[in-house]
Amino acid sequence: MSDLHSTLAEHTTTQNGEPIDVVQRKNSNDVKLPPFWSLNGLRVRWADPLFRKMLWNILLLAWSWSLGEGAFFIQISTTTLAATSFANWHLATIPIGFMLFTGTVWSVFLPRAIARFGYRPPLYFGALMGMTGAGLCIVATWYRLYWLLIVGAGFLGGQVPCTLYYRLVALQFSTQEFAPKAIAMVVAGGCLSSIIG
Repeated sequence: MSDLHSTLAEHTTTQNGEPIDVVQRKNSNDVKLPPFWSLNGLRVRWADPLFRKMLWNILLLAWSWSLGEGAFFIQISTTTLAATSFANWHLATIPIGFMLFTGTVWSVFLPRAIARFGYRPPLYFGALMGMTGAGLCIVATWYRLYWLLIVGAGFLGGQVPCTLYYRLVALQFSTQEFAPKAIAMVVAGGCLSSIIG
């Protein structure tokens, strides 16, 4: 029986005594992929289903970034016009100021909330604030209520720091090699928001 164990030990180790699976992992890590932006590099990476899933998640974050920033740009332009119509031009920027104030306060607490609860609950909370604010702004516009426009804009400010956090969420989905590209792709989604907004 001891001969069997010694024979197995000989076959599962290399000449320097390391287990074979460790050597195989080292060899797989030593494999150099072709440059990312070459056709061969894209083809090799696209063949990997994990890469396709990572890319899909990053593109969804880029789209979410563009929608969030688009809502922010729309809010800045239309709320100022609505506030001028409902009150006067002296009070036109108060709703936007309240929105930015709420966004600033939430951006202080957002990293702490993410550290404690993870990404989902705080980002869901920010999305809920944005939807609530949009609904209040619609009602305020319908009934021409200036004070409700301020409250709605304040709620909309809660989604602004969450949108800005999407570029950091991309790091959760990307490999170390792809991390700078992932951040750049999410931020590039802001180009669409200039068209949407």
